[in-house]
Formats: sequence, C-alpha cells, structure tokens
Amino acid sequence: MSTKISFNSNSTTTSNSSTSSQCPICNETNIAVLDIYKHIDKCITIYKNIFLNSISNSNNINNNSICSSSNSTTPLTNSQAIKLFNLPNYIIVDIVEIFLNYYANNYHYLVHAINKISLVCKSWKYQLLSKIHIKKRFDMISNQDFQDYKNIIKKGLRMNATSFINELTHFHFVDGDFNLIQEYITDMIFDQNNIAISNLSHFKKLKSLTVINGNSSVFNEISNNLKESQHQQLRDCTIMYSAKDSINLRDLSESFKLSSKQLNRLSLISDKEQSPHLYSFQSLEGLISLSSISIEFISINYNSIISVIQNSTSLKSLELKSITVTSNNDNPQNEIDQLIQSLTNNNTIKQFELSIEALMINSILQESDQVFISISNLIQLLNLNKSLEILKFEINHILKDIISLSRSTINNSTLKHLEIIQSNNRYYTNIYNLWSTNSSLEAIYCNIFKDKIFESIQSNHLHIRKININNHSTSESTVKTLNNIEKLIKLNLNSFKVIDISSKIDLDIESLERFVKSLEYNNRISEINLNCTIPSNILIDIIRINNNSIDKIHCTTIREWSPFSFIQSLASNKSLQFLSICKIDSSTKRETIDDYIDFLIQIINSNQSLLYLSIPPPANTYNYKNYKISVEQKQSLQYALQNNRSILSLDLVSFQSLRQDISYLLKSNFILPLK
Repeated sequence: MSTKISFNSNSTTTSNSSTSSQCPICNETNIAVLDIYKHIDKCITIYKNIFLNSISNSNNINNNSICSSSNSTTPLTNSQAIKLFNLPNYIIVDIVEIFLNYYANNYHYLVHAINKISLVCKSWKYQLLSKIHIKKRFDMISNQDFQDYKNIIKKGLRMNATSFINELTHFHFVDGDFNLIQEYITDMIFDQNNIAISNLSHFKKLKSLTVINGNSSVFNEISNNLKESQHQQLRDCTIMYSAKDSINLRDLSESFKLSSKQLNRLSLISDKEQSPHLYSFQSLEGLISLSSISIEFISINYNSIISVIQNSTSLKSLELKSITVTSNNDNPQNEIDQLIQSLTNNNTIKQFELSIEALMINSILQESDQVFISISNLIQLLNLNKSLEILKFEINHILKDIISLSRSTINNSTLKHLEIIQSNNRYYTNIYNLWSTNSSLEAIYCNIFKDKIFESIQSNHLHIRKININNHSTSESTVKTLNNIEKLIKLNLNSFKVIDISSKIDLDIESLERFVKSLEYNNRISEINLNCTIPSNILIDIIRINNNSIDKIHCTTIREWSPFSFIQSLASNKSLQFLSICKIDSSTKRETIDDYIDFLIQIINSNQSLLYLSIPPPANTYNYKNYKISVEQKQSLQYALQNNRSILSLDLVSFQSLRQDISYLLKSNFILPLK
C-alpha cells in the first residue's frame, strides 16, 4: 500500500488513512503524518550541500525537463544527489521553494540563489522558477532594491513587496516597468517628509499602509486617497505622527467605512515629546471589521477609552502604550475604576494593555503616581471576565487592600498572559498566589522567584511555558531565585520550555551549579536565556549535559573564557541548534585572531547539529584592521562549511576586513550572517 504526500504550504494529502509515511527525499519510513512538515524542513537542511553541489554542476543536467538527469555525471559520491534529480517535478518545486524561502531574509543571498538555479537548465529557468512562491515580502527601500525586485519578477517568481516611498524613490512609480511590479505591491510605507501621500488608487492589492513622519495633513491626505478608490483589501494602517497638532479621527473613520471595509488593525504612534491629544476616538466604534487598536505616546480622555471598550463589538485587542490620560474629574481614580469595570463587563476583547505615562486633570499636568489600580477591582476583573487572554498593566502601583487579599481568590482558566509592572520595573507577583483553581497562564514574571510563587505554580499554574526573572536585588535574592528554579526544573512539567533570567548582580556560583545539575532531570526545557554574566564553565556544563530537549542557549556575557573546553563540549553535543554569546568579558584573556578562526573551524567540523552560531571575536580587533585570512585557513573553512550539513547562519567576525575576506565563502555555501 503506497502513500503519496504533496509537500506544499497549504495541505498534506494521503491516499489512505495511514498515520505514517515514507519521505521521498531521504526514504526514511514511519514518519508521522502530523510531523511531515517538520521532517521536510530537517531533510532539506541535511541535503542542503547535495542540492547546492548539484545545481553548481548545471552542465550535467538534462535540459529537457526539470528533473530528468538520471545519467548525471556529477562528482558527488552520495547517491542521494542522483535521487534528487529523479524525484517528481512537484517535489523538486517544493524543495526549491523551501530553499529560496529560507534565504528570502537576505536579498543578496536570494538573488544569488535565483541566479544559480537559473543556470541549471532552460527548464529550471523558464518553468521551475515560475512555479515558486516566496512567502516573505521583498522590502524595496533603495533604488537598487527596486531594480533587484524588478529583475526577480522578470524571472517569473511570485513574491509580494513592501514599497518604501520617499523623495528619492517615488519616481519608480512612473517609469516603464511600473506595471510589471504594481500587482505585487501589498504593503506601502510613505515617508511624508517632503512628499504628499498620493496615487494609492494604483495599488488595488494594498493590504498594509504605513506613514512615517506624518504631519498635520496626514489624516486628510489618507482620507482623500481612500475616497478616490476602493481599497477592499486594506487590512492594516499605521500612522507615525510627528506633529504637535491635535488629531481628529472623524473624517478618517468615515473614509475607512466607505472604502476599506476589511480594515483589521489601526495603530497611531507619536513622539514621546509631543503627545498630541486625540479627539473622536469613539468614531472607531462604527468600524465593524476593526479588531485591533494600538496607540502610543498619545493624549486621550478616560471617557473615550471607556466608550470604545463598551461599544466596539468587533474589538479583540486594545493596546494603550505610554499614554497621557486626561480628565475633567477632580478625582480621576473614579474614572480608572470605571475603565476597569467596563473591561470586566466586556466579552470580546482578548488582549488589553494599559501603560500610563502621565495624567492631565483639568488641563494641568499631574504626577503619574496618582494613578493606581485597586487590588479588589483587579481580582473582580480576573474572576468575572472570561474573554481576556492577554492582560498587561504598567502602572505606578497596585493599591493593596489587606482584607481583600486575605479573603479573595481567583478562578480564571482563560487568561494566558498576565504581566503587572509597577514603578521601578517591579513586578506585582502576589496576584499569582490568589488562584484557587487550575489556570491557563503560560508565563510567570517576577523579580525574585519566591517560595510562594513556586508553590502557586506547583498547585495551580501547571501550564506555564516560560518563567521570566528580572532580578536587580541582592545576591541573597539570586540564591532564593535559583533554588526555586532548580525545584521547578525537577518538576519536569509538560509545557515548561523557556527559562529567561536577567540580572545585573552576579549569580551565586553554587546555586548556578545546582541549577545546571537539575537540567539532567528534565527532558522538556528547550530554551535557556541568561541575560547576565556567568563563568564559561557553567555554559560548558550545560552543553556537556547533552540534554536532548535543549536546542537554544543565549548568554549575554561570559567570563573566564576557556575555548578548548568549549570546543570539546560542542563536539559531544547532538541536540543544540542555536548558540549565541553576545560578549566575552574584557578581563578575560582572549585567543589571537588566528586561533579564533581555527577555533570556529573546529566547531564547524566537530558539531553537526548547530544551525545558528554567534561568538564574539577577540576584543582587540582594531589591531587586525588589515588582517587577511591565510590560504590554509580559507581552505580549511571552505572544507568545514562544505562538509557541515546543518549550519545555516554564522556571525563570525565584527571587523570589516576579515568579514569581507570570508564573505565569498559564506555566500558560496549559502551561510547567512546573523547580523
């Protein structure tokens, strides 16, 4: 009984109801159908070099079909290279599509890859490329970008584009090739500095419009353009406003009602220094398709916010970031209580964020420390609202009512993300301890991981995926934090995947060692982010554990650097895919630049699981301003890259001469720079 699987981005079809299948690329059997997309990505990664070597031997490819070269004389010894070109055409198309989509993040590499594929044969150039759809949009920012994009479209590829229009690039929309790219432009960014917003009617497939440096005429110009033609596909509008003048949304809202009936998201962002006042915020209530509103550094009246919460039936997300709230009430606390009450009664909003930068009472600027939320109102909100999934407050403080805290409990299984930040970046964590039933929270945010938080996780927050700790207290608090992380790791919770620790204080070494040891008892954690300074032996020990589930490690700063032990640990690790070190402490004696290159070559030769690698070069790189990599090192690096079947991105060096010197090696092996 055979099973045929179509590897495309939309569907997987089988000719029977079997739950497993065979990969037509590597011939691996018993692959779960549900895992087929993950497998094909892994398979393409493994056979990357086979594919690249095959397309480089383009003269051996039969010119009559996309993949019919069974007599290829390619020098590859691996028989899979021959199988690649005997695969059905639709699989070849999917392989090339996955390949090109990966490199779409770097346009120089994408153009290089397209040119390589075009040279294979006429069929690949004129038939295969026209079947490829690049999912990422091409960002046309410079004049050269416009030319590159036109060339890509001329080759037959389908790739949508974002067009950046300013006084230097707007002429591209009147040249002879405009019609060629017009239908593919789905996103536009207008720089309103020295250029008016015009001719939107030419772009029938426009889905996203962003205006930067918006001046006082921006709302009228957008309104007039929308009235001239229908933009039924427009989903997203972002206006970055740089003027001091107040904003009135009434005309813009009316234009959206008439011309953009699918508008889904509206964002208004101002400069922090300006904070213009926003009028007619309530006019957005009539946009029945609008599900997301975000405003930032804007002045707005409490009553307007309350009205939108109460009357917008389609609203799913409301983000009010760093706003100045205005009130004519001598006691504005009544209005924030009303705001929380309106949110409590709302049954459509899934995401709500409120961050108050300042308070204006009767046109007089007040200190923001007058803004607070009472704990009783917050508890009531969490108990009664059953639609919110994401809730974030950044507010001066929570008004604590000891009686309410001692008697109250929370019963909420809908909320997934709860983050409350008080002044001085202090997380309010007592709220986590009030749950009386199982929650759906996926993250816990705290400054110190206290015993009570651990107990609440163990009792009621068993679905957490991430713990985020931002410690800026005493060294004693780091011991408590690491001890509770150790206990949490040993619980081996099914959903717990990410540990994120930030600390300006050195972490206790003994506690760190116990933390590392505890990882041996967990087979589910996948990511560790240490935004702090740690000795290199701690990182080395984490890698040496070779925990099959840990595939991503990020460290901000390493001290006491030991490159030889580091290489040994990576050689024995079979699961780590992403490793990033931002900085190696300046007090640590570093290797020479020659040793650094050799050390990287050894890693690439010895480790076959890493996809992404970033290790900073020696800090005294200014001494190597005119450094050139030796012929022997260049050959060794080329050999290492060719024979490593996993590495996809490298951040090798930060100084220009060496980066230029080896850029050809990276590009020829399709290795992307991380930066």
